Amino acid sequence: MKSKLDEYIQHGVHGTPELKKEEKAIFLGEFKERVYSVITLDDVKSTEKREIFSKEIKAKAVDKIIVNEKVSDAIRLEYMIKAKEHDKDFKLIRSKSDLAVVLACKTAI
Repeated sequence: MKSKLDEYIQHGVHGTPELKKEEKAIFLGEFKERVYSVITLDDVKSTEKREIFSKEIKAKAVDKIIVNEKVSDAIRLEYMIKAKEHDKDFKLIRSKSDLAVVLACKTAI
């Protein structure tokens, strides 16, 4: 078992360990438990699927809209406007994930 000093030194050298790093990489920086809904990069190109997805933004549980940087500027702007209209936080993330947009909550759902 590591002593407190060893643990302190490891944190200083390597940084504080990140919880569920792989999971957060998939969900644009969010824990799976906080994800309300997602749309993929392929689906975000469909106007019909975006309209269905956009209805979910209105849910009270949704606190923030996280958009992958890979999304086109026009679609990105669309979600920025929706975030402002519905008083949700907006975040743009650079990610290798196949998800385009994540709707997330403050707490687990």
